[in-house]
Amino acid sequence: MAHSDSTLTAADFIATQTQLEKEAEEVLPGKFDACTFDLGYIHQPVYVCLTCTGLHLASTAGICYACSIACHSSHEVIELFNKRHFRCDCGTRRMVGAGPNATERACQLQPKADIINTENTYSHNFLGRYCWCNSLYDPDDEDRVMFQCAVCTDWYHSTCIGKMPENADFDEFVCARCTDRHADILKRIRPSKQVTLGVVNRATHKVETLLDPPTEVETGSLATGVNEQSSPGEKDPLTSIDADNDNDNDNDNDGSQAADRRPHKRVPLVLFGRDDWRRTSICHCSTCYPLLQAAGLTFILDDDAPYEPEKDTDSSVSLFDSGMRALATMGQSETIDGIIAYNRLRDELKSYLAPFASSGQVVTEADIRRFFEVSPPKIVYLNQAYLRL
Repeated sequence: MAHSDSTLTAADFIATQTQLEKEAEEVLPGKFDACTFDLGYIHQPVYVCLTCTGLHLASTAGICYACSIACHSSHEVIELFNKRHFRCDCGTRRMVGAGPNATERACQLQPKADIINTENTYSHNFLGRYCWCNSLYDPDDEDRVMFQCAVCTDWYHSTCIGKMPENADFDEFVCARCTDRHADILKRIRPSKQVTLGVVNRATHKVETLLDPPTEVETGSLATGVNEQSSPGEKDPLTSIDADNDNDNDNDNDGSQAADRRPHKRVPLVLFGRDDWRRTSICHCSTCYPLLQAAGLTFILDDDAPYEPEKDTDSSVSLFDSGMRALATMGQSETIDGIIAYNRLRDELKSYLAPFASSGQVVTEADIRRFFEVSPPKIVYLNQAYLRL
C-alpha cells in the first residue's frame, strides 16, 4: 500500500524519536532538577519565556537552564546565552501576577513568589534583539557570525563591528559602549601585542582603523578621548584631551585660550584581546584593583567561567531504557500494577487497531485521540498506575 508523505510508520517514528533523543542530549546535557536561585547572582546561561512575559522590557524576566525545561518546556523560550551577575526570575514577583496566566508562572522547582531580584539588569537581548543595530535574532535565518562582548555580554554581528584583526585573530571582544562606560579603568591597559584597538567611525558605527599593538597614548585615549577636531598637521590625533589642556597657557587672561578649550568628542574604540590579555594587559595593582571592584569588573581578572549544571548521566539513555530502569527500582506491588496497566492498554489498543490493519486504513492522530476518549475509566486507572512509577 502506498503511503502519503504525511504518513508516519512505526519504524519512522522510532527513528525520529532516536534522533530527537540524540539532539536533546547534545543541546540539554545537564540536569534540570534544581533552580540556580540559591546560588545568587552568578554568570550563567539565561533564557526568556515569551509565553509568560511577552516582548515587553518592563515585564520581561530571565530564567535559568533548569527552569527553562522543568517549568517552561511547553512554552516559547529563547536562549540569551551567558549573562553575568544574574539570578533566576522564574516564579518571582517579576513573573507571577504579570498576566492572565499568573498561576501557571509559579516556579515548579522552588517557591519564590514574594522575591524581586533587584540586582538583575535587562537589556534589549531580553526582547530577542542584539547588536548596536538592534535587530531581531532568528536562528533559522541568521547566517552572520556574531561575537559576544566580554563585558556587557551583548552580541554583535561581524558585519556591524567592521574591520577586525586578520583571520579573526582574537579571543575576546569589548564593544565601544563598554570601553566608553569604563574608560577610566580601561585606560590603564598596558600596551601589549595581546591587545588591538579598533577606531570606530561615529557615523557608520563600524571599525575603520586598527591600532595593533596600541601605544601608551592610544590606550590612554580610551579614557580621555581621541581629539576629533585636531588636524594631523597640528597634533597627534590620538593625543588625549587632558594632555591638550595641560599644555594650555593658563596665565592668559584675555580668554583666547579658554575659548579654544572646547570639549572634544571621544572617538569610540573597541578592543580585541588575545590569549591571557586580561591579566597581562590590565593593571591590578593596589591602586587599580579597587577601581575594578567599584565598577563591578573584577571578573576580568578572576575566574570568569559561567556556571554549568551538573551533567545528566541519563541524558544519553533512551526513554525506553529509562522506563525499564525505573521499573526495576519499584516495589513488587507497584511493579505488578504497572505491568497489569501496560498489558491492559496493549490488548485494548491492539483490538482497537485490528480493523485498521485488516482494511489497510491509515491510523491518524484523530483515531488515536478517539481511542483514549472512549475509555476514560481505564485510562484513569492506567494513569494512576503510571503515577506510582
